[in-house]
Amino acid sequence: MRAGLLRNKITIQSPTKSKNGYGEVKTTWTGFDCRAQVQYQSGQMKATQNQIFNTDKIYFTIYDKIKIDESCRILFDDNKYKIDFIKKNPWPAMSKTIETEIVNE
Repeated sequence: MRAGLLRNKITIQSPTKSKNGYGEVKTTWTGFDCRAQVQYQSGQMKATQNQIFNTDKIYFTIYDKIKIDESCRILFDDNKYKIDFIKKNPWPAMSKTIETEIVNE
């Protein structure tokens, strides 16, 4: 993996669930910053039930040593992305490619 290609700063957040005094489950997100290569794959606007949604797909490539799973989310360029799939690249690359989709809020 060429470190010079990791030009973009992203934040990886993992969820932590806890119960409050009323028994309600609250999800808090804790995160850390790392460097990534960003590749825009596709994007379109869809109209569903009179609402317009963006469906941007982006691939993030990060170092293999970073611990991440599908329950995490990625913050990049003021947007939140949910993780669809994590692909571990072969040995010489020492990287992971993360397929994500934008979260419409």
